[in-house]
Amino acid sequence: MRRVSSSSIARRTRSPIISSEDENGNDVSSKLAEIGVGIEPRCVAVSPTDVLAFVTNGASGTVSVVNLVIGQVVQTITVGTEPRGCALTSDGSLLYVANHTDGTVSIISTAALQVAGTVKVGRNPTAIAITDKGTASISDDTVFVTEIFAELIPHGPGEGRDLGKQGVVFAFPAGVANPPVTKIILSPLHESGFSANRVRISVPAHIQLMSQIRSFARTRICRSPIR
Repeated sequence: MRRVSSSSIARRTRSPIISSEDENGNDVSSKLAEIGVGIEPRCVAVSPTDVLAFVTNGASGTVSVVNLVIGQVVQTITVGTEPRGCALTSDGSLLYVANHTDGTVSIISTAALQVAGTVKVGRNPTAIAITDKGTASISDDTVFVTEIFAELIPHGPGEGRDLGKQGVVFAFPAGVANPPVTKIILSPLHESGFSANRVRISVPAHIQLMSQIRSFARTRICRSPIR
């Protein structure tokens, strides 16, 4: 089977469909189609069957459902404001969407193609990863959501200090419409490679990317130098 992947470019309204593997299993990179979606497509998740692709549209506040067989948008789902990151459960039954300026995560049923629940998290959720423990039930899995901007540590050394801010990741069980949310604190790095004389300092400004690795999630923290 030819494997396809979808990619989106911010501030455009078309999402190219790229073939990443040919019929013989060789890696390729060829454009198959370009499909109009919403404004400012941000993230794409492809169903396990390679039939549907879900595209978050940041400026439209929607998710476009693209049928990859016929190459058309078959449904548009309204979510929260400025949806960004998205991820499917391992069985493809639920899509989780991080609504960046809404502070929420939308849960979409991929069978009904409608919002099945909304989870209130913190400010500016951006990236999402869902664990896969390899069991038959997604109830064993966990959804992780990054808060892109670091928060000031209460009673800490202050805004302009290396150790003055901390990262935040939210976690909650998959497959639950109104799940309990756990806040995970990522302590600042004590050794960031910048000098401590306040001529050049750094803060954990962004937590941008989460990647799914079976039963755990990994974050990438971007530290911003300040002169």
